Amino acid sequence: MAMYSTLDNIYSYLYICRVKPSHAVRNHVRRHRRQLHDMTQQELADRVGVTRQTIFSIEKGRYNPSVGLALRIAETFGVPVEALFEIDREYNTVRPHSALGYRPPAPEAVTPAPGVGLHMNFALS
Repeated sequence: MAMYSTLDNIYSYLYICRVKPSHAVRNHVRRHRRQLHDMTQQELADRVGVTRQTIFSIEKGRYNPSVGLALRIAETFGVPVEALFEIDREYNTVRPHSALGYRPPAPEAVTPAPGVGLHMNFALS
């Protein structure tokens, strides 16, 4: 019979019950690229040092660029980064992984070690 440490049980609890912040980011890269600068995806990609597919994914909202890439895109357009990217306040929530496609095991499938519950009591010193 395997004995689990308290730390193992805490990790199991956190894995099962974890919550991940989700921040939807709106971007205006396509509008700046097409309407204000008359630039193709390939031209923008060449200027900032990425592939055209990366620019496509950013414009579609499938990929949030790194801070460095966001700054390079803003610099290319001559605008502050805030003019290109903003947090969608309506979507900005904390959601459990089940809303993101993750399904934790059913409660009966989680069996703590004998005599050890999944309660986490921490004493503050």
